[in-house]
Amino acid sequence: MRNLKKVLAVILTVAMLASFMVPAFAAVSYLEEAKKLQAIGLFAGGEADLKLDEDVTRIQGLTFAIRAAGKEEEALAMTDEEVAAELAKFKDSDTVPSWNGNGPKYVAYAIKNGITVGDGQGNFKPLDKISGRAFLVFLLKTGMGYKDVTTLTAPDVAVEAGILTPSMAVIYAQAEDGIIRDDAAAILFGAATNGVNADGKTFIQALIDAGFVDAQTAIENGFVNVTELSVIGISATSAKTFLVKFNRAVTDDDKVTFDVKRGSTAATLT
Repeated sequence: MRNLKKVLAVILTVAMLASFMVPAFAAVSYLEEAKKLQAIGLFAGGEADLKLDEDVTRIQGLTFAIRAAGKEEEALAMTDEEVAAELAKFKDSDTVPSWNGNGPKYVAYAIKNGITVGDGQGNFKPLDKISGRAFLVFLLKTGMGYKDVTTLTAPDVAVEAGILTPSMAVIYAQAEDGIIRDDAAAILFGAATNGVNADGKTFIQALIDAGFVDAQTAIENGFVNVTELSVIGISATSAKTFLVKFNRAVTDDDKVTFDVKRGSTAATLT
């Protein structure tokens, strides 16, 4: 009996240690998804820059959302005068990190376009951890057109927009102490894969139409599902040749023909 008790005690100890260890190994779950987001430009840098186990600050979350919406160029084009005028609306604007002069532009862009109203006390708190709800608000407002979304409604809107499953929405709604970069990848991947903007267009298609995301790259990384072969671009490579880009890889089952009539100035591709 004593031996049995000792065995049970060891089992319980191992089980408890295992329960403590699981979160450490399970903290990062979206590495492959993050790589795909990098491939289409929604995450910057290479794999070494992902750092998915690190916390996300409010200004980082805002930057993720602005970049994912294809608005980064627009934000960075703001003049110093415009930036100063917008930042003057917050009392803690001097705490916004420089980031080679870009940090203030991200925040100023968000203020100008109604993406953020701060903490309600006249502060943006750029270096505080960002909650799951706040990150969803930034994404939904910046790139998806849900202008009236709030931290209260963001999880439900994210489910309706196809970004999150109901179970994921519950998790991020409760993430008041902050999310990590892995969480940001999960949310952005959901938006790029299934998200639908307020105007009914898919999030990824809107980015493709705006020229921010390359259609073929999006297809290759699984963000756009296609079955029917079609031409997405034709460009001349010389006086006698031209390059044809298709919406997906051509297979042996596809039939591609060119109809060129002598003396004509156009060719028909089917």
